[in-house]
Amino acid sequence: MRNFLTILGLFCMINLTFAQQTVIRNGHDVQTCSPRTVSHHNVLAPAPTVDASISANDITCWVGTGNTEVIFVGNWCSPDVALAWGVRFQGDSITVKSVMDTILAYDNRFGYSGMYSTIDEVTYQDGTYNLTMSQPTTGYIMYNVNGTLADWGFTLMYVHQGDLIKVGNTECAISTGDPNDWTTWGYAWETIITPVAPIALPAPPDATISFNEILYWVGEGSNEAVMAVNWADTALAWGYRWNGTATVADMMAGIAAADPRFSYTVSGFLDDINYLDSAAGMTTPLGITPGNFWESYNNGFMDMGLTQTLNNGDFEKWADPAAGIIIDSTYDATYDYWWYTRVYPMTITPVTVPDTTHSGISSRETARVVAYPSPCTGTLHVVGENANRVELYGVDGRLLEVVDNHGNRITINMHNYPAGLYLLKAGNSIQKILKK
Repeated sequence: MRNFLTILGLFCMINLTFAQQTVIRNGHDVQTCSPRTVSHHNVLAPAPTVDASISANDITCWVGTGNTEVIFVGNWCSPDVALAWGVRFQGDSITVKSVMDTILAYDNRFGYSGMYSTIDEVTYQDGTYNLTMSQPTTGYIMYNVNGTLADWGFTLMYVHQGDLIKVGNTECAISTGDPNDWTTWGYAWETIITPVAPIALPAPPDATISFNEILYWVGEGSNEAVMAVNWADTALAWGYRWNGTATVADMMAGIAAADPRFSYTVSGFLDDINYLDSAAGMTTPLGITPGNFWESYNNGFMDMGLTQTLNNGDFEKWADPAAGIIIDSTYDATYDYWWYTRVYPMTITPVTVPDTTHSGISSRETARVVAYPSPCTGTLHVVGENANRVELYGVDGRLLEVVDNHGNRITINMHNYPAGLYLLKAGNSIQKILKK
């Protein structure tokens, strides 16, 4: 009975002339995850010592879902190339055909054709390889499970947890065992096995906004730039105009001074960017996701942040990594740190002109008080009719200093305060002050 089944399985694997065969191809995203250590389930004889192998820990492209894992290897000749996939599935076992179908469903680089129990062609095409094994053009296609010739054709042969399936051309294979003894005869492939890389899916585009879409422009001048801020769930944009030279810090200071909804804090680096539009019903300001740090990009490339020099036509984006999609990563062994490249596809909305009628600030009283210079580095001068009592606040609302004076001129020593944005209150008027 054993010999009958073996002969029947071999007969099914030899290329025969059947009806027209259908080539199966499809494409899907590749699932990747951390490789697991697996123990191979040897349902057949041990692998020959010349047969190349690969560990589940070395697999970089896992497809399918489930807790059971097997490895599939394709061995092509001319050139000699061996590529490996990891396949996951639910349950105790599946057929070799189901393994190949799973790869086919997830990886559009892989293709095969077959009918009944015969594998007639296996292909792999990417930017490096254009591989084809087909019988009898390149020799017969045979396959092993755990190093021994399979007992059945690929539609009937079941594999289990940890099994290693190798499909390849006999043209570049080594015959093992005794061809006259069906229980020991088989094929081995010495070619070093390379795990296939996950499919490089096209990255989503990084969102931008045209200058024509900007509704609120700050500053005056012949040069123009747009600044977008991408919080975790909201992306907003302002326009900025200037003459001469300007930096990102100048642009942010200009926007903060003009737009009462916008503020930011700096302590050496940019700590946070906040936006609170009370007129629109907002009660909680937008801010950075706790534990994250702001990333800055100039025209799509990471830049110098606040010190970045602006050019006419620049598009500057500040972004919370919580809103980004990682498209690449690099490990820095020196610092034991991963560097990530992200894109931010969230649609950017242009801010409207601020509604000062709901700000609680009297425009008449605001005009009576002038604080200068802003940005300041040391002494801040406050001049105006309401300057007899001035209160200095942090952007968090904490009262920092109160200065009383019976005249119309006050000076505040800002030397000991860290760089950042402050609020100056004189009477009912509030003015933003930037300390460098």
